[in-house]
Amino acid sequence: MAPVRQAYESLVHDRIEGYAATGQRVAFAVGYTDQNNWVYAPDETFIVSLPPELQAEVRQSPISGTGFTPAVYEDMFRRIERWARSRLGDLTHVLVGPLSPLWCSRESLEMMSHLCRTCGTGLHSHLLESVYQRQHAVSTIGTRVVPYLRGLDLLSARTSFAHAVWVTDSDIIELAETGTTVVHCPSSNLRLRCGIAPVIPMIRAGLPVALGLDANALDDDDDLFREARLASCIHFHPALASGHLSLANTFRMIFHGGARAALWEEKIGALRPGWQADIIGLSTERARTFSRSDSAGLFPGVLQRLRADDVRWVMVAGREVVRDGHFLKCDETVLLEELASEVAKGLSQASRNARFVERVRPYLFDFYLGEEAELGQPFYRFNGSA
Repeated sequence: MAPVRQAYESLVHDRIEGYAATGQRVAFAVGYTDQNNWVYAPDETFIVSLPPELQAEVRQSPISGTGFTPAVYEDMFRRIERWARSRLGDLTHVLVGPLSPLWCSRESLEMMSHLCRTCGTGLHSHLLESVYQRQHAVSTIGTRVVPYLRGLDLLSARTSFAHAVWVTDSDIIELAETGTTVVHCPSSNLRLRCGIAPVIPMIRAGLPVALGLDANALDDDDDLFREARLASCIHFHPALASGHLSLANTFRMIFHGGARAALWEEKIGALRPGWQADIIGLSTERARTFSRSDSAGLFPGVLQRLRADDVRWVMVAGREVVRDGHFLKCDETVLLEELASEVAKGLSQASRNARFVERVRPYLFDFYLGEEAELGQPFYRFNGSA
């Protein structure tokens, strides 16, 4: 276990140092899982259903988990958090990172709740991304996910959850009452066919919402402007009197929601005296080109037309880190060459991994075959059959 832990800890250090080396601000969640890595049931239940020739491969696969105990993770997290605080300053937050509440045992979640309190840090996880997560919550943890997490003292203003597609009305109320933030990732949710998070009901309930990408944008470019456009278009009811996601709320998700989720609320996300100067300089030429939004001013054009390549400079905590679309604190040519070399090295392993997953995939489908998803009443209605 020690070599695996050391390799993982080294990987986390490398990732965080990469952000620091380029002058970026980062809230980095150290991921962990210790159950239900393959299906929403004990892993061995699924593994023994496989052909004998696959069972050993699946048990040895990285997907089957790191093998860390909660105590090993706690010790590792405390070291990483102390290192980041002493070495990297206030541009880095290290967060506790259960990959999903259903993928972590109660023991590990209790440990993480304790870590948040004693380290003064926050938590980031995925929450109810798919209907299967909601459907299997009772069989996995004995109750609904959101009340379960609240009982473990894991809902707070220092907690953020990606997705939350399959929350209920009562879940939304509990998340809002505790000040928890939801990070809406529309591209990822559509691309993985998970659904659409009920953002309008969340905002109406006073639940803080941020906008994220989950490294899974529709066209693989991780362009937050395009993600904002997508978010602004998919939340509505067909009736004219019904609500939609307003321009003001979309911008609030980007700036205020993002700052809150990363634990920099009231420090960034606006230009105010005493706050840190995180500023993006944009070329507005594309936004000013004649469009239907001209009569409404510049901001609609920014949302509807700009792209990532319209960013001219970026300032983090008052220091310029990007100019003319290029990082100032690293040699991008060298960086891209190193990246290409690493990708080339990993291609053969990636190919083997893909073939392995394709062999296992039919058995995963079979495991859930015959289940009738309990969808409940939709938050939005986009069409009707009668």
